[in-house]
Amino acid sequence: MLAQGVLIHCGHVFHLRLFAEPGMLGYPVESRFQLRVEHVHLDAALRHPAGDPSVRHLVVTTGKDNVLGYSSHTTTADMHDFHDRAFSALEGVREVQTALLIRTYKRAGHLVPR
Repeated sequence: MLAQGVLIHCGHVFHLRLFAEPGMLGYPVESRFQLRVEHVHLDAALRHPAGDPSVRHLVVTTGKDNVLGYSSHTTTADMHDFHDRAFSALEGVREVQTALLIRTYKRAGHLVPR
């Protein structure tokens, strides 16, 4: 079941944005990743994971770890495959940290029902 639907009018086209738990759509495994990328390689390094359908959020941040992202997967094996294909060949990446998300309390500004 979808948590909430939002209708956005843009010109003469309507776009429907739905907020749903990834597990309800077949993606019960979620991870957060942080990258430390040399600034000269930042744009090029982000193009590869940004094109991966598993990535649902990817931003450049300030601080030592300058990239933050979230991804959704069908299984933990799929998550490990994603980490291999998304990060192993990136130039300028000095460190990758990943974390399996255990429980979400709030998503897209809304409390997640238990």
